[in-house]
Amino acid sequence: MRLAFRHLGFMLLGLVLAVSTLAAQDKDKDKKDSKDAPDQKEKLIQIGNIEGKITGIDAMEKSIQLQIGRRNEKVMTIDDVKIRTKNPPVAYDDKGNKKKYTAKELKELKGDSKLPGYTAGFEDLKTNQYVQITLVRKKSDKAAKQPLASVILIANQAQ
Repeated sequence: MRLAFRHLGFMLLGLVLAVSTLAAQDKDKDKKDSKDAPDQKEKLIQIGNIEGKITGIDAMEKSIQLQIGRRNEKVMTIDDVKIRTKNPPVAYDDKGNKKKYTAKELKELKGDSKLPGYTAGFEDLKTNQYVQITLVRKKSDKAAKQPLASVILIANQAQ
């Protein structure tokens, strides 16, 4: 009988040690996963604004060619670039007349109130549009040769 209690005690002790070891491994794994998580955004530092006319768009590369004065520059964008327009999009009612937006509709179109203008998409960028671009660089990349665009504000629509 004593031998049975002794074996039972050793089995319980082994079970407790195994459970505590597995719990510690899970905690370590969670710490590693949180460090390697790709959804953590890298800090961006705003370095300035530029204005110019769009001369070309590359949707695959998410970049635009911009005419600034007499020179052309290629501007790359961050992955989650915000595209905005100064004016709300033109919409028409059932009779073909321009729709007048209510204050509530304008607020919905504006979206994030911290950003200027109204929400738009990369597909709304066209050649010959004038845009204002907010440039940023990654905090860790102090020697960045080319800044990235984080916000593109369409100043006027292409004619």
